[in-house]
Amino acid sequence: MIDETQHTRLPAAEANALRIAVLQSMAVALSLTLHNAVAEQQHSQILRNAITSAAAKAILQGKRAEAEELLNLASSKLVAPNLTAMMAEVKAYLETVEKQLQEHALELA
Repeated sequence: MIDETQHTRLPAAEANALRIAVLQSMAVALSLTLHNAVAEQQHSQILRNAITSAAAKAILQGKRAEAEELLNLASSKLVAPNLTAMMAEVKAYLETVEKQLQEHALELA
């Protein structure tokens, strides 16, 4: 059993291994986030195409008000999420994690 008074700091090798594990976890989380963002964009495009087709059908049937509502829906944030904002959030998160890792690296040194 390790006595807490004897070991107050991690050896450098253990600190590096811990940092590598954290960075690897972050890489996996980032790749999943980006994968989900791409899937969301694809699904949004499919939904916009379906709504636009319904609007075209409404126009052909002479239902102008319905068509306009559908076209407004197709361009709304519900159907077209903002990928730029999502990536800005991911970037801010990564910067925060990097800052925390640097702070902990100084504490471990």
